[in-house]
Amino acid sequence: MTAAARHTANAGRDGVPPPPSFQSHGEKCLTPADFAGIDALIETCWDMVKEGLSQLGYGHNETKIHLALHEALVNAWKHGNCRRPDLPITFRWRFADDFTIEILDAGPGFACQTQADPFTKDRLIEENGRGLAIIRFCADKVSWQKNGSQVIISFGLP
Repeated sequence: MTAAARHTANAGRDGVPPPPSFQSHGEKCLTPADFAGIDALIETCWDMVKEGLSQLGYGHNETKIHLALHEALVNAWKHGNCRRPDLPITFRWRFADDFTIEILDAGPGFACQTQADPFTKDRLIEENGRGLAIIRFCADKVSWQKNGSQVIISFGLP
């Protein structure tokens, strides 16, 4: 079959080709040098998944997914890797029965189940401490492995 014939066979009813395919899963190792670099890192990760989210109907949840991704990556860099530019952060994603992201840092981990409630009266004015609660609020399922140095965040199909 010629390239033109393949293009015509793959085109929609109106002759417009289907939208570009997206990568259903992947992994990227990242090393942000500083806090300014974390924004670029977040957008790099977002760019890897946003087309799949759009095509699979997650559009109404994009804000929550982006926020959870942002919080997980910042936590990995700031708390897990202690802001060290020589330590990697691994980002994995998978579209299957749900959309799942995994963030792995190179730190020793933490007791993720024993974190203080960030919404108590005495903690509301604290500068830090709400990231895990935000991730839990945004996602359908959150779990930690490797003593807390790996977070797995899932979003159910729309």
